[in-house]
Amino acid sequence: REFNMRTYKLHALGDYVNTIRQFGTTDNFTTQLVKMPFLRFEDSERLPHTDPRVHYHISNGARHFLSLSQWLRKNDGDPAFTDFLPRLKDHILARLLGHDYDGDEVSFSSAQRCRLMLVNDRIYRHKVIRVNYTTYDLRREQDSLNSRTHADIMVLSHEDDEANGHPYWYARIIGVFHALVSYHDPAVDSSSYDPIQVDFAWVRWFGRDLSHRSGWKAKRLHRLGFIPSEDPGAFGFIDPKHIIRGI
Repeated sequence: REFNMRTYKLHALGDYVNTIRQFGTTDNFTTQLVKMPFLRFEDSERLPHTDPRVHYHISNGARHFLSLSQWLRKNDGDPAFTDFLPRLKDHILARLLGHDYDGDEVSFSSAQRCRLMLVNDRIYRHKVIRVNYTTYDLRREQDSLNSRTHADIMVLSHEDDEANGHPYWYARIIGVFHALVSYHDPAVDSSSYDPIQVDFAWVRWFGRDLSHRSGWKAKRLHRLGFIPSEDPGAFGFIDPKHIIRGI
């Protein structure tokens, strides 16, 4: 094959050193395409100005909804939807009952899940979530996150492994939703079933490659990859208030 100066990689040689310094060596990432469950809807959704005093903001609109039972039947067999409803109810119950977030490791009984009702068997999806945060130089900033163009986020980690611990967990947003739920607590003598709104993000988790030397001492960035889809912890739910910012 003849030498060709029009080959792009020859023209990019001068940028390799700076790129490696900023992002790490090329074995830190992959261009492999990963199939992700993807929620599309083309209609616009108006989201007014976000109050800088709130941590996050999504629309309260109920125009774009999913009939949960029908949607789950349609996607039966997709690993992302394995135990979707029980895990969603576990997530919501943990929040309603005041459990500290630990990565949704708390499981509830079938009887407890049955006391939680999703009004009209619906969840409502949204295109955008805005997150206000403080930057490292103490300035206020805002990220506009969505499942298409800016989907990766970070949250504080809740790891028990001190030897391989890391301060953050990372995930990719699949969808942003709210649901109207009512919960009957048998311990409380009340006939009120007034629904409340619960916002949540459905995500696929990244995992750190522990075989890759990284961090300050190694002078390398951490290497991340999607947790295999067959792993029970590959997909999950997040309270938007726990999202620190986009990445």
